Amino acid sequence: DFALTRLIDKIDRHATYTNCLCSCEPAMAAIPTHFPTDRESLETAFKTIGLTPPEDARVVHIQNTLHLETLSISRVLAQEASTIPGLEVTGTPAPLSFDDKGFLILPWQ
Repeated sequence: DFALTRLIDKIDRHATYTNCLCSCEPAMAAIPTHFPTDRESLETAFKTIGLTPPEDARVVHIQNTLHLETLSISRVLAQEASTIPGLEVTGTPAPLSFDDKGFLILPWQ
């Protein structure tokens, strides 16, 4: 639902439109709401989750779909995950960290 503007700017619209029209799925070419920084994207996304305060949001942050063995999850999900056999919760809860330009400091880098 939300994306970074730098990603949207890289879309090959002609190829996207062609693929979506050929597959009879024109709605798949819709461009999500986008912002120039992670901070703006996340702050806006958190405003759309109803009465849940951001600190109680159920959030998962993955490196990419090829690297799912380690991920970052919100405090609420960490509490839930700690009760699931076979899952190991490591680390301690910490707030999201942003650099001086408003981009997330990624825990796996």
